[in-house]
Amino acid sequence: MESTDLNLTQVSPAELETALDFFIANKMPALIVGPPGCGKTAIMRQRIAHAGAEERFFDAVISDVTDYKGFPAKDGDRAKWIPFDDLRILFEATKPTVAVFDDFGQATPQQQAPAMQLWGSGRIGDFKISEYVTFLMASNRKEDFAGVSGILEPVKSRNYTILELLSNANDWSRWAIKDGQPMDLIQFVRFSETRDNNWLTNFKPSRDMVNSPCARTIAHVGEMINKGIPESIKWAAIAGAAGNEFAIQYRGFLEIYNKVPSPDLIILNPDAVDVPDETRPDLLYAVCGALAYKSNENNFENIVKYVERLPAEFQILFMKDVKLINEDLQKTGVYINWASKNHNIYI
Repeated sequence: MESTDLNLTQVSPAELETALDFFIANKMPALIVGPPGCGKTAIMRQRIAHAGAEERFFDAVISDVTDYKGFPAKDGDRAKWIPFDDLRILFEATKPTVAVFDDFGQATPQQQAPAMQLWGSGRIGDFKISEYVTFLMASNRKEDFAGVSGILEPVKSRNYTILELLSNANDWSRWAIKDGQPMDLIQFVRFSETRDNNWLTNFKPSRDMVNSPCARTIAHVGEMINKGIPESIKWAAIAGAAGNEFAIQYRGFLEIYNKVPSPDLIILNPDAVDVPDETRPDLLYAVCGALAYKSNENNFENIVKYVERLPAEFQILFMKDVKLINEDLQKTGVYINWASKNHNIYI
């Protein structure tokens, strides 16, 4: 019998992508919850774009309870309600459209109740929601100190499901590489997770004026580094972005990262440069990251010669990163030959 401590509602970013594709395609409303900065809204926007749908964001927190009814206007000898343009789009949509109610848990019950009518009854007054519209909701949790007091029960049950997003280093790294985040930062996050320290789920809400590490704040760290933050304020800013403990451990990892064999030396003589010992995964992560970013068609053969001397799991890590950084390299004979020799572990 499975433990009751198991939370089956929790999904990874990759699983949430699959779920949202299904819900959007089948016009099923769904509620996605999770701590601040875990990527809920970003993933929603990505999947809406992937589906080729129109995106409409609503903020129930700043909506007046009468906004959903519209604006009173005279129609001959009687009065009627005319919907505001953002709602009119939902009534008149002629192609797939996704209405996202972000930060819905921060809205008061008085604000939630009228919004609920949109995907509950599918209409407001005389106006019916278009058959092309899908509703999605996002919210933080009550324990996140994000101003969430709860969500009305009929709001919850009018969604087909409620899923909780739980970030992980593998999915975040896939996004971070495409986003151009610093490779040493990516490898630090990966390495930390192997030591049971997942910075992406280490969010600790606080009443103090400090930040916690999460997908959003770590991405802010990468953006500051990429834009050349002055060294004199670098570590103070990183600690302020993702927490003091994160900054201390990241700085320690960089001291190791900068001691790995030079990628240029590896390219010149891949058979002679020592590979890190298997007992030092921190160095193995560091060298794989440095080589992945350095790889191009001119040096790839020599880099792969060196990489083939690494443990199998790090060879796979390197090759997956190469695919994300430079897709053309997977068309080379070097890549094809390696994949052929290692198809049993790579697949």
